[in-house]
Amino acid sequence: MVIVSLIILLFVITGFLYTKSYKREEISTLNKKQNPFILMYSLSYKIIDQLKISNSIKTSEYLDYAKKISIVIFMFSITSLLCYLKLLISKKVLLTIMS
Repeated sequence: MVIVSLIILLFVITGFLYTKSYKREEISTLNKKQNPFILMYSLSYKIIDQLKISNSIKTSEYLDYAKKISIVIFMFSITSLLCYLKLLISKKVLLTIMS
């Protein structure tokens, strides 16, 4: 489980850094209060474009897909991070008990 968590975190961080400036003009016009996961939108847009479904959808649907994908990415990231932190804490507790 820990290996899967680290792989997910690695993919998310790498994808975020790789797509940091992807469609930044469109993202900068969005309202941050209506789009709470706006940080992940560039990665979401890149995923949508890679799946080649962006040609057949409207702009509003494109934004809705980006919202949904960014929520999923965020939830995977948080879950993976918490799993990894739990492992680190449990190892630290075990090390202090064994000492």
